[in-house]
Amino acid sequence: MNQKIFVACDHPGGANAISPVASEIIRDGGEVVVLEYGAVNNFGQYGFQLTPLSRFGIVTPEKENLEIMLGKENAGLVITGASVQKPGSIEHLAIKAARNVCPSLSVLDLWMNYSPRFKDETENFVLPDAIAIMDEIARKGMEAEGFPPEILKVTGNPYFDSLHSCVRDFDAEKRIELRKKLGINPGEILVSFYSQPIEQDWGRNGGKYGFTEKDAFRTLLKGLEPILSLVKVVGCIHPRERVVMEKEGENFGLFKIARESKVRTVFAEQDVKARHLALSSDVTATAFSTSAYESIAMGVPAIAIMPGATDSVIIDTFIPVFGEYIPIAKDSKRVYDLIKSLVYDRGYKAKVNKILSKVIVDGKATERVKNLALSMINKLGGRVS
Repeated sequence: MNQKIFVACDHPGGANAISPVASEIIRDGGEVVVLEYGAVNNFGQYGFQLTPLSRFGIVTPEKENLEIMLGKENAGLVITGASVQKPGSIEHLAIKAARNVCPSLSVLDLWMNYSPRFKDETENFVLPDAIAIMDEIARKGMEAEGFPPEILKVTGNPYFDSLHSCVRDFDAEKRIELRKKLGINPGEILVSFYSQPIEQDWGRNGGKYGFTEKDAFRTLLKGLEPILSLVKVVGCIHPRERVVMEKEGENFGLFKIARESKVRTVFAEQDVKARHLALSSDVTATAFSTSAYESIAMGVPAIAIMPGATDSVIIDTFIPVFGEYIPIAKDSKRVYDLIKSLVYDRGYKAKVNKILSKVIVDGKATERVKNLALSMINKLGGRVS
């Protein structure tokens, strides 16, 4: 393979999905250039050497200078993430820049906001030559929103390939060890809360959602007060929130909420892997982050906390896609009822375990996306059948 593959990504979710594919291509002798932009920390976690745009004489990325860069560098393919777009996002710029140079492939990582990921400020589609998507659920949803069926390729999300190996390798002894490290006593209930930067993205009132991660966290803690002597909450900070956390210190919003609650709460250090925390938990909770899906795919019950959410708000997240797999709590009483049932009701637990056993990740998404990417390099215009 003589031509280079360029990767442009704005968001950690896209970086997580693309990184396993890029690693395999490099292992097979390919050359992958990961541009230092957006989700830098997540690519770094996978050991990539990031390439700053300044190396190509680019200060501010634009369609024109990226197109010149791709042409000069003999680009054979551009792979992008599929983030909800904001002004200056490099993913749309890279797709546009590639049109006269090489094919482009986007990798979708979540079952929600399909159109906003591929529409510009004028509501026009900015589409790559192909989009690698998770499953038929995503296909149906995207076709309903007007995506051309021929560019949608069902591959699975490569980031989820390692879920089963994670379950296999993180055995009971390691679970006990991590629970002990987190201060969980034998017999105590561990509920992990996976935050996400809703406020950063949508403002203090949560924008179209009407709630933020802070509201979800408060609702969780309030719901656990009736069993506060039996439970401990461990918070997991989203990678994009850590910059704010480091700046604000003890004044960080989630820290303040935890201090105001009667429920014992700690926050996981950065070296605690999110999946290991989930596997050490009795129940995981979030607003609507992919941690909920990862949790149920590893056999750990998850709940989605959306305070006061309307049906139109809920349907704008990926949670309804999984129906009874991820129950929704709109208030603290529902939080209490769900967690009590998930922990203490044997019949309900058995029902949930049976449901979760139907969530299947076959571990072959990385191979499918890699093969798709390599096939596109040799296709005129990137069109694939």
